[in-house]
Amino acid sequence: MIKLLQQKAVIFSVKKGLFLIAIVQFILTLLFLLYSITLSTYKNYNDVTNRYFQVGEQLLSNAESAISYLESVTLFPSQLHSQNNDAYISKTLRDNSINRNYKFYNYFNTHAQNKFVNDSLDFVALYDLKGNGVASFRDSVYQLCFVQNSPSWYGNMVKYNTGISILIPSDTFYGSGLHSRDYRSICAIRGIVDPNSFKIVGYCVAGISTEWLTQAFNTIRLSPNQNFELYKDNLKLFGNISNDVPIRDWISQDSFESENMTKRILKRENGKYFVYNIIGHSNGYALLMKTPLSDIMGTVSKIQLYYTVFISIFLFILICLIIYIVKTILDALKRLMDACNCFELDHATKLSCENLPQELQTLFASFNRMSERISFLVHEVFMKQKAQQETELQLLRTQINPHYLYNTLEIMHMKAYSHGDYDVSAMAELLGQNLQYGLRNTTKEVLLKEEISQLNIYLSILSYQFKDRIRTNICIEEELMECRVIKLLFQPVIENAVIHGITSNDQILSIDILGYRSENTILIQISDDGCGMTEKQLEALKNDMESSGSNGIGLRNVFRRIQLNYGPEYTLEVNSKYGLGTTITLHLPWQPADTQEEE
Repeated sequence: MIKLLQQKAVIFSVKKGLFLIAIVQFILTLLFLLYSITLSTYKNYNDVTNRYFQVGEQLLSNAESAISYLESVTLFPSQLHSQNNDAYISKTLRDNSINRNYKFYNYFNTHAQNKFVNDSLDFVALYDLKGNGVASFRDSVYQLCFVQNSPSWYGNMVKYNTGISILIPSDTFYGSGLHSRDYRSICAIRGIVDPNSFKIVGYCVAGISTEWLTQAFNTIRLSPNQNFELYKDNLKLFGNISNDVPIRDWISQDSFESENMTKRILKRENGKYFVYNIIGHSNGYALLMKTPLSDIMGTVSKIQLYYTVFISIFLFILICLIIYIVKTILDALKRLMDACNCFELDHATKLSCENLPQELQTLFASFNRMSERISFLVHEVFMKQKAQQETELQLLRTQINPHYLYNTLEIMHMKAYSHGDYDVSAMAELLGQNLQYGLRNTTKEVLLKEEISQLNIYLSILSYQFKDRIRTNICIEEELMECRVIKLLFQPVIENAVIHGITSNDQILSIDILGYRSENTILIQISDDGCGMTEKQLEALKNDMESSGSNGIGLRNVFRRIQLNYGPEYTLEVNSKYGLGTTITLHLPWQPADTQEEE
């Protein structure tokens, strides 16, 4: 029950973590959406307002060109005299004989019509010092006019005694005697200087219609509710913007002295937002455009709508994908935990990797390999324990009753000695020492020199049977003598060599024992020149050593004890040639005596 609760807690924690990941992903995506929309909106806002600057620049250039042409038109009376040496206009103005002088009217109208080559020019008027005047229009019909009630523009002009040009805003041009042009024209006025007396004898006025300027703006503007105002040296020439803040409070004349400039201002008026685009030139001309922010946003709303829909669809697909991934991971985790439970109950099952992402397939494949490896290791440990038990049982076969056996051999030794049979007495004594060494503390490691000493005892016993027919040569490096090894390594090998190597009563068997060190391994070779083994016999011997069902207690016992004590990398190797002899090589670990822990 506790494990089940723990598993549920783990699954709940995973679900919670994945849910939090999904929430965080959703929030990040939403923030990205808002950021993208804001960035796109701001970019489009900049793009639109920059196009407004382009429109304003075009309108301002057209207005500058038209006003510049007005100023040049006001020079035509004096230019006429300088070019033709005709003082008729100056003389008529000087003599104050302009009133009802139809000849003069026709003369003026004829020459004024030559100036209507520019579409912006609406009329040209000529006034004497008493306010009497005549005007020529684009339709080639002149009209008499008379300045009424001393308007401000006329009064300002009278103050100047030089032939400079003055611009008249549309809202101050009235009382001109041209009723259809009052409050509807932007004019330039200039005093006419008599070349004889160098005095002002009259005034020339040229004007453009504000309707022409408005129509020019309506042709190029980008917003239906956009308005504009035209300025010269902070003087408003024309405009239809109801703004309480004059342009001089936003830009100064100093701003135009060095170079052209542009400026954009977002301003809230009466609960609504408006964008003011200001364009100024270094010659003092400036244009102010006022656009409702709703118009600007309206131009990008369609793009924003498509963009928002696209991002929303992408967000929805992303959330569905996250849910699908979370469900896939949770299903895979459930299958993995079920497999772990089965593995814990010793019912290992192989996980299927079908219909899973590549990462989970890799995880499940690793789990399958791990379970197979664990099962193999468990089986290996079980078989190793079983083999160790069998080996110990084989040793126990020789431990029938050590105490009884020692006492019996001692009696045999004393009895034979008392009867003068010294060979039997010595054999009994050596056999007792040999059995006491082999049957006492069988699992304890000894020094290699002790094992060699015990081997000499065993060879002494054999000498009573074979006399000098067994010749041994032991050559082991001195440093190996102080190494620790397991007991009874040599006796089973020598015994096997004697039993199987001597085939006749007169055969002499030579046994060479060579020991040396190779890095961290001790190699001991035991070679004899006996009859050897055929390949078939050698293969059968090797299979017998490695078989768990063998009953042999000779070489197999040594082979199994080496691997059980030191691991599979240490072993017993057998090589033999029929008629030449056999070589047994023992692979043991390098274990100096000074590294042994105290018991």
